[in-house]
Amino acid sequence: MYEREFTLYIDSKQVFNILSDIVFLAGISGHFVVLLAEDKSGELLPPPKAKNKTGKYIVAYLNIPDTEKEKVEMKLFSVTQTLVSSTQIEYILSDGNEITAQVDFFIKQDGEILF
Repeated sequence: MYEREFTLYIDSKQVFNILSDIVFLAGISGHFVVLLAEDKSGELLPPPKAKNKTGKYIVAYLNIPDTEKEKVEMKLFSVTQTLVSSTQIEYILSDGNEITAQVDFFIKQDGEILF
């Protein structure tokens, strides 16, 4: 298990809003992009067109190598986002085969984030 804690000097509500918006989070990271979002109708749509999102997404992850000899790789994942509470956000990622991961963000009221 990997755990990291750091402090941001902004309001915890702002931190929660950033971490709970997967499209914004993807834009910050630069390593993944949200391709589709599931609408409550069950359809997979481009994120701006999914008005009533269920918290399920299809994302493309880019593995950028350390050396020029390696190739850039792309992998598709299904991601389920759960807003557990006003201070915890959970993301579960799966490629449907061999990779499953869970990322939890715990936002403390004093501005610290634990993930």
